[in-house]
This record gives sequence, structure tokens and C-alpha cells, in this order.
Amino acid sequence: MTSIVTGNTNSLFVLAAMRALLGVSQAAYEPAAYSFIADEVSKKKLPTANSAIIASLFMGGGLCALNILVI
Repeated sequence: MTSIVTGNTNSLFVLAAMRALLGVSQAAYEPAAYSFIADEVSKKKLPTANSAIIASLFMGGGLCALNILVI
């Protein structure tokens, strides 16, 4: 949601606030996600699960970047 607001704002303050909120939220959930995956997935499938998480983060960012086509 922060990326969508960032893409649609005309205010520098809102842009800075959304980027800060994005950074704080990612700093909070990414390590927790990796820890949860390590606890729940077998050692054999752990690299695949971590790759899926990392790929989804980049794909989400890419989809938000495509928001420029809607504007």
C-alpha cells in the first residue's frame, strides 16, 4: 500500500513518509518471515521457500512500479 500511495502522490512530505513507513515495515517483517520459514519448512525445501519469498518481494515492487501505466 505504501508503494501505491508513493506512486500516486504529489506531495514530497507524503512521499518521504511512505518511504519511511515502507522501510520500517520491511525491517520488521522480513527477518520474521525468514525465521518462520526456517521453522516451518524442511531443510531440503528451505532454499526453495526462501527463493519464493525473495522473488515475491521483487515481483511486488515491480508490480507497484507498473502503477505508472495507470496514471
